[in-house]
Amino acid sequence: MSQPRKPKGAPGGVGGQFDHDPTGGAADLPAFGAAPQGTTYESAQRTQELLDQAGSVYVTGDGLRIDDKDGHLLYQESDDHRLDQATLVHDRRVQRAVREAFADPMDSGDAAMTPSARRARTKAAFRLASPYSRRGIIDHSPNARYLPGAYIAHSLSHRRDQEAALDRLNSLYLDDASAAANVIRAGFPNDKHGAFRFINYTKVKRYSADDKNGHKRGEIMRDGNGQPIAESKGKNARSYLRMLWQPTNGVPDKAQVDDMCRALSQIDEDPNVQAEVFYEVCYGNGTPRNMSGMLGSNRSSEGRGWNRLDRASAERGNGNVARMLAYRKALTPQAAAEFLKMGPGDQRLAHTRWTTRKRDKTTGQMRDVTPARLTEMRSFIHAAYADDFKRLGIDVGR
Repeated sequence: MSQPRKPKGAPGGVGGQFDHDPTGGAADLPAFGAAPQGTTYESAQRTQELLDQAGSVYVTGDGLRIDDKDGHLLYQESDDHRLDQATLVHDRRVQRAVREAFADPMDSGDAAMTPSARRARTKAAFRLASPYSRRGIIDHSPNARYLPGAYIAHSLSHRRDQEAALDRLNSLYLDDASAAANVIRAGFPNDKHGAFRFINYTKVKRYSADDKNGHKRGEIMRDGNGQPIAESKGKNARSYLRMLWQPTNGVPDKAQVDDMCRALSQIDEDPNVQAEVFYEVCYGNGTPRNMSGMLGSNRSSEGRGWNRLDRASAERGNGNVARMLAYRKALTPQAAAEFLKMGPGDQRLAHTRWTTRKRDKTTGQMRDVTPARLTEMRSFIHAAYADDFKRLGIDVGR
């Protein structure tokens, strides 16, 4: 075997004493193959063969189900095995099954389905829908309320007629205020005009459907004196939009909130630590429950986000920052649940909501009540994480 050339200047002249290794010294290292794929997709040919043998096709919560002509199961999609998307989108029977999944529950016989089952089926059907039909589904289907907010926000934000898009958001609010809040959290509306159009439309009670007394859907509800009735439903979404587009001192803008969300995501592997950091943003450094502070000892890297969290946590904390982070779901569901278990701590009162009058149960006298800051954070977190808590089976009480 020929010896490689000895490099000049090698210590002791031993540079060329070693045989050339064609593997670069990696012969003893473990082989790293391609990462396993989470979902396996059937080929277009195999998908077409299954469709040719199909007797019936319909959408379930797991995906498309194909039965043969005798009614026996031929193929059932799952998270691990899917059929070819392009082939399914161009098949007429698949698109008919998609339309049936998005039809009115009273017409399609799905009224007895649970909301979670209908939500899973709606998501599966939307994945199989053609791009042309997706806009019609978002605009007209009563099951559009079960779609992820990001889908609807992306569609509405790219409409040429933005006024009609805002009308659709208001209509979705009448169907389901939580679904409208998910769309707002996903980034629509994206300007001040759209934000205040939603605020002004939803701050009073409106009829969600036509009734036998002659009231039309969207008409304002009025009291005996003819005055509009204030609406508490959707107040968190309206508050978020006001802070975003009409901020007061101490309210961060979208870019600053993005920085702080990225900083919190660096410690998302430990729910307890993430909850403590958020608690410090809400109450400030050195509260009786946390005298030493958590933020400085739990940061994983420097950056603008951590610096902003530092400033928000100084002294008494910043309730406006905490509200923005809570509504943006900066915490993991597990960390949010840990935060809800914490007590009010120093009993400090927030100045972010008007004082209300309540009757004392023991004395029967009316008294002024100013909400504690943690109580306000609880309402935001309950609104933002309700679906996550239910999906993961996390019991947080009220």
